[in-house]
Order: sequence, then structure tokens, then C-alpha cells
Amino acid sequence: MTSEPARAWWQRRLFLAAIIILFALPLALAGFPPLIDLPAHMARYHIGASLADSRDLGRYFTFQWRFLPNLGVDILVIALAPLTGIEPAVRLIVTAIPALAAAGMIGVARVAHGQLPATAFFALPLAFAYPLVFGFVNSALAVALAFVVVAVWLRFERRNHNRAAAILATIAAPILLTAHITGFGVLGVAIFGATIGRAIEQRWPLRRTLTQLLLSCLPVIWPFIILLFWSTGTAPPVSGWLDWHSRIAWLAGILRDNWAPLDIASAALVYAVMLLPLLRPRHFTYTPVLAMPGLILWILALGLPTTLITQFASVRLIYVACAFTLLAVRPKAPLPPWVAPAGLAFVALRLTSVLLSTIEADGRFEKQLEALDHIARGSRVIAFTAIDCERHWQPDRRAHIASMATVRRDAFVNDQFVTSEGQLLKIAESQPVLKRWTEAIVFKTPCDRWSNRPALSEALTRLPWGNMDYLWLVDAPAASRPIDGRLRPIWQAGNSVLYRIGPRNPPPSGRGGHQTPRRERS
Repeated sequence: MTSEPARAWWQRRLFLAAIIILFALPLALAGFPPLIDLPAHMARYHIGASLADSRDLGRYFTFQWRFLPNLGVDILVIALAPLTGIEPAVRLIVTAIPALAAAGMIGVARVAHGQLPATAFFALPLAFAYPLVFGFVNSALAVALAFVVVAVWLRFERRNHNRAAAILATIAAPILLTAHITGFGVLGVAIFGATIGRAIEQRWPLRRTLTQLLLSCLPVIWPFIILLFWSTGTAPPVSGWLDWHSRIAWLAGILRDNWAPLDIASAALVYAVMLLPLLRPRHFTYTPVLAMPGLILWILALGLPTTLITQFASVRLIYVACAFTLLAVRPKAPLPPWVAPAGLAFVALRLTSVLLSTIEADGRFEKQLEALDHIARGSRVIAFTAIDCERHWQPDRRAHIASMATVRRDAFVNDQFVTSEGQLLKIAESQPVLKRWTEAIVFKTPCDRWSNRPALSEALTRLPWGNMDYLWLVDAPAASRPIDGRLRPIWQAGNSVLYRIGPRNPPPSGRGGHQTPRRERS
């Protein structure tokens, strides 16, 4: 007779499988996954898949496959696109990421503890941590895969299947490195820390501990050979060693989504459960095989610079460190029966919150995407998304919405990630003027929050008039919109306006932004 019938109802596999599926619903139910950076990434996927067949894209872009430790979603989308199309492929993959992360967390906790502790439910909402909302989809995918690999690796180690564990790590390490270097790092730290934790649990002598560390970590370390031959190109300089303001903001915003009081209270609850062994040491302790990886990840998250190879390098580890530490929490005695329902209620609350915010953001997305009906295929679009100088808790997920003109209309848009570290996508050398236009996010008013980001009024004075067909302003106040005889508004929704660029005409009466838009079909 198996132990499965003796498990509590919330520990049974079918119930946990249902929980995992629920984590796919918030993004699956949206018409478009409203993640901040995702539209710009989608433009890259589309160009990579369609450049050879599109003369329009060929005029503006070049795309060359090469190794980068940041290709997870790119490879999957390009592989699926011939069967589904770009947008369905992106939606399918992005929807799977939080479900995969939840599955990995559940698997890690089940293996480490022998059965799922009720406290582990409080970690599951970290599958929708702020890095995913930000649109760091390659990083989020790699971390989710790392959780799954660690769960399987721990199972092999627990059963003393050392050879199987080594083979798994040898195969998984280059896959995770290709998906994103963050996932590769998480896998290495998890195996290193879990080995130290196992040595603590079983009181190994020092010599055995060092030998086992070598045997466990060698299968993970070997892909560093690949990195030796990888050039980062124009990688940003290392910075942010002592940027505690940013770290505190990311600590508070670990579950940042839409409603600050709810998100901050949720984060406080997650941290409280994570710290139970310190707050209530008579009742809780940490399982070393998960606590040690968590401790190392906290040191890296709080100690590394915020910019290292990629932006937000250290702070995007905060939710991973929190997840490992929380999953390490082990009750010393059976918990009261209300703890598991409380954890599940927290999961339900967070999923509902994410679902509502996603649907709301999706509605704003769809309203903006109506502008694409008025953009001719293959045209040149200069777009500006205007943001406030003041920081708001609710992020504006439309920051890169203009990139959808590339996805759906094969248009050039000044919103591509082509200047940061090592990219597959470049603007064609035949477009020297457009090569200077790669930023679409501006401030509504002069602001020194980011020194390299201009105000809308400044950006409008430098427009490359002879090299653009449309000007698209997203959330631009009426007082900030340009007055120019070459601009003819053809679509408007709220504070967003699309202008067709034509020959200079006498300026109309009143401000350009107050003209009545006329519908234009491409």
C-alpha cells in the first residue's frame, strides 16, 4: 500500500496538478500578455522568423543567429512560429512560464521535505514576481526550468543515483545557459548549496564534503567553456554595487503588480513565512538542502551590482532567493489544519489579483493596438510613450506597445533592443538616420530620474522628418503635442494620437493635438 492515501488532500498529486494549471490562467485569458518589455521582444521574434520573406523588414533590419546566454523564448518561438504564428507561439510559451515555475517550486519542496509542507503554498505566488511583469521572459523561463531541474536532481541525490544526477546536470546546464544566464546561475548555486546542506544534514567530514562538491558541481561548471568564446559586444558597464535604494524598492516590490497596498501586504506575508524559523524557532526550522542555496542567493542578490552583463542582474534574483528560503521552512511538529487552507487562500487571492490586473492592462493594450489599422505596411514609425517623472506603483505596461507595428505591419519602429549587450537584431547600415532612433520612452516633462531619457518636448524638436511616415504618441498630454503643418492626426484614443507625416502645410488653427482625427485605411 502506497503512502499517497495517507497524504492530506492538499498534498495529493491531482490537486497539485490543478493548482499548477491555475497558474497558467491569468495570462491565458488575456487577449495579449501585457508584460512591459514583451512587445519589443516580439518584434525581434517576428523579424527573426520573417526577415527572409519580407522586403519591408529587410530594408530596416539585419538579424544574425549567434550564441547568447539569453535565447530561451527566442528559440522556442522561432521553432513554433511556422506551426502557430508568432503571436500564438509567444502567448503559449509566456503562459506556461508561471505554471512551470509553480510546478518546479512544488517539486523542490516535495523532494526536500518528503511531502509538501503547508507553508510552501506561500511561495507559489512568486511565480508572478515583478521580473515577469517587467517582461524578463527569458530570465523567468530559465529560472522556472531551473526549479524543475533542481527538483529532479534532488530526487536523484536523495536516492543516491549520483550518476543520473550528474548526467542531468551535464545536459541541463548548457540548456539553461542558452535560455538565460540567470537560470544557469540559479542551477549552479542550487546544486552547490544543496550539496553543502546535505553535508550539514549528514555530518560529512570535510574531505568527503569537498569531494562531493567537486563531483556535484563539475557537470554544471563545464558550460563556462562556452562563455570563454562569447563576446558581449556592447555590454553595459558594471554599476550599482551600493545601490541600496534600488534593492529596497525591489524588495518591497517583489510582487508588484497593480494595487500597492495589496502587493506590499502580500510581500510582507511572504517574508514573514520565510522568516518563521527565526521568529518562531521552537516550531520551525530550515531544511539545509534548500536553506543553503537560499542564503547564497540572498548574498548574490544583495551583494552583486545591479548591472552586470545585463540590467537588474542582482535584484532579479531576489524572488528566487525568497522562494528557496521559504520552501526550506520545515515545521517541527504538525501544523494546525487551517494553515494549508490559509496558504491556498493566499494563492487564490494573488491569482485573482493578477488576473484582474492582466485583464485591465489587456483592455488598455487592445485600445492602443487599434492604431495599427491606420499604419501602412512597411512604413517608418517614430513613436514616443510618455511616462511621468514621478514613480508610480502600477507600471505602465504600454511602454513598448509601438513595437507591435513591427509585429503586425512589418514597420520600422524606434523601439528595438539593439544597443544593449550582444543582440541578434540590428538596424540596417543602409538606414544611418534610423540607426540613431532606438528609444521610444520619454518623460512627459523634463526629469532627471534617468539622465539619458529626454522629455517629450525635447524629443519632438529632433524628429527626422524626411525619414518617417508616422508619429505615434502614447499617453501624451494635449499641451505636449506638436504643432506642425506636416502632421495630420488620423487616429486618437484618449491621450494617444497617431499622425500621418506629409508635406508641410500651413498650421491649422488651434493646437495640432486638438484636431479631429480622420480615419485612414492602409
